[in-house]
Amino acid sequence: MRIPILGLLLVIILLGCQNRTPQGPIPKEELIEILLDIHTAESALSYLYGMKRDTIADRYFQEIYIIHDVTEEDFRASIKAMRNDAEYIKDVYTSILDSLDRKITD
Repeated sequence: MRIPILGLLLVIILLGCQNRTPQGPIPKEELIEILLDIHTAESALSYLYGMKRDTIADRYFQEIYIIHDVTEEDFRASIKAMRNDAEYIKDVYTSILDSLDRKITD
């Protein structure tokens, strides 16, 4: 009886030690493109205040979801999935910064 229990514990431990990337509904490359658009929209909104800002922000974000053919729920789930993996977040934002650098220099 000890062998099956030890085997089960070994399998659980090995599965727990695997390097996993966050598995949200949106693939990493698409998430990078969406975040680029969202940060661009946030930049455009930086000069607006109050209700006007909120109204335009909602419109921008809805348009971004339509352009990328994702739902707000999928986007939020993808962000939530990556929240606990600092290395994944670093990788995503390094890609975003590289993309912005290329756009600026072009």
